Amino acid sequence: MNIPVKRVIIFVVAVIAVAGIAMVAVSLWNNASSGNIQENANVSTSSIAAATIPCHPPTGNMFTLGTPSGNVTVNNFYNIAQSVSTDHTSILIVQTSTYNITYYIPDSSFNLLITTAPFLAARQEAETELLQILGVSRGDACKLSVRESTMPGVDAAYSGSGYGLSFCPSGR
Repeated sequence: MNIPVKRVIIFVVAVIAVAGIAMVAVSLWNNASSGNIQENANVSTSSIAAATIPCHPPTGNMFTLGTPSGNVTVNNFYNIAQSVSTDHTSILIVQTSTYNITYYIPDSSFNLLITTAPFLAARQEAETELLQILGVSRGDACKLSVRESTMPGVDAAYSGSGYGLSFCPSGR
């Protein structure tokens, strides 16, 4: 049984092409589902815009966030962002040795992760920084969706629960 050489070549090329497409698909799937943070100390608004399509970052120095409690005009924190997640849903605004401040695009929420004890002192520091970055009053900050948390290894007394801003009626 002789198989023509031309058919063998076509078959081998087709198998290689399918394998290549499968490898690319698996690679893209792994990157999209991991949610890892890509570090980039010099993130500019234009680089975030390309990375977060279809979510285009605002331009200019300020923009308005709509909330259930009313609109809040904030400084454009995209201009100082330290990194963006690979799934393009989270913006790391500030990372210090005491706390991280992130913005979650899908629900327009801010997250303050306290990374050192004591929780209450680090919390105050993170809240002050958030107000300064956003350029808002405490009253306007209370209109925003903000969640504060820590991990058991940092301060067990405050881990496992989410907190609001300490100066807001819904905070604790």
